[in-house]
Amino acid sequence: MCVAHGNAVAVADDGLGVTATDLHSLAVPEQLRIDVSGVVPDSYIHGHTIEVVADWWRAELAVHGLDADGVLGPRISRGELFELATDIDGRDEVLRLLWNVLAWGTGSRARHGRNRIRAVAADPDRAADLLHAAARLSRTDPAGAYAVLRPGDRANAIGFLGPSFFTKFLYFAGGGDPDHPCHILDERVARALRDLGWVSLPPRGWSASAYQRYNDLLRSWTGSAGPARSDMVERWLFGR
Repeated sequence: MCVAHGNAVAVADDGLGVTATDLHSLAVPEQLRIDVSGVVPDSYIHGHTIEVVADWWRAELAVHGLDADGVLGPRISRGELFELATDIDGRDEVLRLLWNVLAWGTGSRARHGRNRIRAVAADPDRAADLLHAAARLSRTDPAGAYAVLRPGDRANAIGFLGPSFFTKFLYFAGGGDPDHPCHILDERVARALRDLGWVSLPPRGWSASAYQRYNDLLRSWTGSAGPARSDMVERWLFGR
């Protein structure tokens, strides 16, 4: 099994060190077709809203000398995060998107939030540069964007910002474009995919090539044979 990465082609390794599952053998799940039939994409995606602890994020960011004014709440929707992603050229803007994505992703718990804030606060310019580079690549090269934030498939480029959360950033950096090639991959999504037959996918710590293959699979399950948008597949997988 091979996977394209930029202009190169390499043997796929999902991260378990075993033969990669042939994803061409995974048909669109019938339950997916049933569950999204008649679903309005804008409501299902843009309207997907999570309650967050906005006051906690604002207070913690302020303690570390970071801009706290842009944290949304007490609820954040995917649509609002897409709006934030339309202007992330500056340092404060790209970090504002990150904080809101993390708030949305952790909901009422803010799990590891303080550690992530500290990691960015140690060198905000470096963190912003990495996020800018990853956001640019997210529009055309999922594996390349992933590799920026987890170089060599070994360690996170920004402390405590692992794949389950930086793939949220890569997804929202697309601003809601239905053709954006990056999607959220976390442990719940991975578990659902393993149950559906992707047995070589690790529960966590995925390789960049696995992330590329994941995005390609979601695209292949979209359109006439399935949902109207590929991120509808991701949300469905998360809810299984």
